[in-house]
Amino acid sequence: MVDAGMIIVTLDGKHHRFQGGEILSTLGDMTPMAMNERGWAVGWMEVGPGPLHAAIDDGTAVRDLDPSGTQPSSASGINGGGVIVGTRGAKAVVFETSGPRDLPVPAASSAHDVSDSGRVVGDAARSFKWPRQAFVLDLPSGNVTLIDTPAGEAGISLFRINRAGTVAVGTVYSFGQTGGPFVYRNGEFERLADLVELPEGVALANVEDVNDRGQILVQLRDERGMMTPAILTPR
Repeated sequence: MVDAGMIIVTLDGKHHRFQGGEILSTLGDMTPMAMNERGWAVGWMEVGPGPLHAAIDDGTAVRDLDPSGTQPSSASGINGGGVIVGTRGAKAVVFETSGPRDLPVPAASSAHDVSDSGRVVGDAARSFKWPRQAFVLDLPSGNVTLIDTPAGEAGISLFRINRAGTVAVGTVYSFGQTGGPFVYRNGEFERLADLVELPEGVALANVEDVNDRGQILVQLRDERGMMTPAILTPR
């Protein structure tokens, strides 16, 4: 969902731009992963018998972002300026006019989202079983901040960042029951469970997105295992 309230919905096997209770338009033949305020959607498409290719639907046509690619690629984040990030093979990339360009982050990495200010979030490999070390990359300067897994946990990943580039959200992977969603802001890691009060019998399951108002989209799980989407709003 973007700040203006437009979302992507799936109906009868097709993906659509949806806002205010109405379908605005139907996406072309691609699987969307993210969308910006203009309604440009990015994701991946099937290209004949070859690997999946990163793609963009700008409302007029679907365009292959990696036409010469021989490795699978996917776009997972796009900002208001049209900067697109994702993964090609096992490497985090930014998709440019000339094709994908490797980002200066550790090997075996994935870029998941990019803010309007050019801050990229994702994760990188640390071990075979738990390939998770979160990173924040500032595209304009090239500076990379690596966020190590908290002591006693199995891994960490950043999924989404708001348009201003001030708040990111992700997940800590645990060997036990201590993992879960977290917030990263002002260079600090905070577990989301410590910041919210939930009804008895309800727990945070996943974190999905964050906007410039500080609202966080999550999935809640009740005692029966039922999942419910919810928006957390700062007081």
